[in-house]
Amino acid sequence: MPGPIGFSHMGIHCFDLEPMYDFYTKVMGMTETDRGQLERDGKQIIVRFLSSNPSEHHQLVLYNGRTADRDVTFINQISFRYASLDGLRELTSALAGQEIEPARIVDHGASYSVYFDDLEGNRIEAFTDSPWYVEQPMADPLDLSKPDEAILAETEAKISGHPTFKSRDIWESETAAKMGISG
Repeated sequence: MPGPIGFSHMGIHCFDLEPMYDFYTKVMGMTETDRGQLERDGKQIIVRFLSSNPSEHHQLVLYNGRTADRDVTFINQISFRYASLDGLRELTSALAGQEIEPARIVDHGASYSVYFDDLEGNRIEAFTDSPWYVEQPMADPLDLSKPDEAILAETEAKISGHPTFKSRDIWESETAAKMGISG
């Protein structure tokens, strides 16, 4: 069996590349790291590489030429990790500026998430981890207008009695051991 793998990037085949590029750079805060063209089946394909991590050349690739019906999607969900609840608050503000209404804003106990669709109907999850782990799935409404301290206190009160409740550090250590990763 091969060693541990890490997720690197994904691509989205776009109907209209430039609005999607604007969305992922201006709303989601990604940076273009490269761009180029290639020929596929006699058609010119424009490719734009985006990342929010200087260690990753690209985390998202956008390319033009999608022809499937708009209601046909091949991506179930794209998830982006944010550093804090403030990042989620800033995102919801940016979405409002684009007249995009989140489908759900959720407290998963182990994380906090904002779910919405990009301009072409691909489901996006923006999330930040909580300090704890609790068995999933769990999805309770989240009010991001509350201060961090109140959100954290409500989450901890809700999940601390669950038999799977533990700190994220303990969960990560146990999970690493399951994967045969030491250190």
